Amino acid sequence: MVRGEPVRRNAGLDVLRCCAILPVVVYHTPIASTPLEQWGFMGVEVFFTLSGFLIAQMIAERFDGIGSAQALRAFLANRWVRTLPLYFLFLGANVWLTQHHDVVNPTGAAAMGEFSTMPDLPPYLLMAQNLWTGGGALHRTWFGVSWTLTVEEWIYLVLPLGLYAGHRLGWTFQTTLVRVALALIGLALVLRVGRHLSVDTADYEDMFRRPVLMRFDALSYGALAYVAMQRFGDMAYRYRGHLALLGIGLLAPVLANHPTGGDTG
Repeated sequence: MVRGEPVRRNAGLDVLRCCAILPVVVYHTPIASTPLEQWGFMGVEVFFTLSGFLIAQMIAERFDGIGSAQALRAFLANRWVRTLPLYFLFLGANVWLTQHHDVVNPTGAAAMGEFSTMPDLPPYLLMAQNLWTGGGALHRTWFGVSWTLTVEEWIYLVLPLGLYAGHRLGWTFQTTLVRVALALIGLALVLRVGRHLSVDTADYEDMFRRPVLMRFDALSYGALAYVAMQRFGDMAYRYRGHLALLGIGLLAPVLANHPTGGDTG
């Protein structure tokens, strides 16, 4: 495995990660309400951005910026070993419960999923259950929350492949990271606009927020933030108070315009 120095811990990011997780956890409890739904929605998006930042940092500090095929394999192995075993463990638990027990999930649906019919299970085995659509009824189950991991896993694959290709073209790591991130953001934007123009009515969660191909931008903003901090970190630290107030101010219109009623993840 390609390894550099251990990734440096950042207490501020750890606190922000905690603040992102808590409203999501609370949302999935009986005390959830419309305000909590909005904060849960925001928590998922903040967590995506943090993941992008930390993954970019990890790639730079531990995996040589994906500057070789060995580094690419090592990064993918690291991510898959850390995430896929638990994913398949809980997928198996959902299938077993569906087959052997009459379970009512937290949303009040009569069952945990339609895994009893084979066409519904293979996409989950390939982590393709929400590639193009959010999954509709299948996502209103206990394992519906897997959509967030699926988004991350596909970006774990696409981003390092882009970085490796950029290295082969002779680009620097930061230049490649910026170009790949902007390309993924642009792709997601084009697909969302195309869907909006081609579909008269569409469920926001299923058609825009949860599909992988519509969310390639999810971690990309965090990757761009990592590059910005590498280049302008001293300035950001100097004006950290102003930037914090700006960030808080930007939350208000986002929360005010969030379509409520969906599953945060």
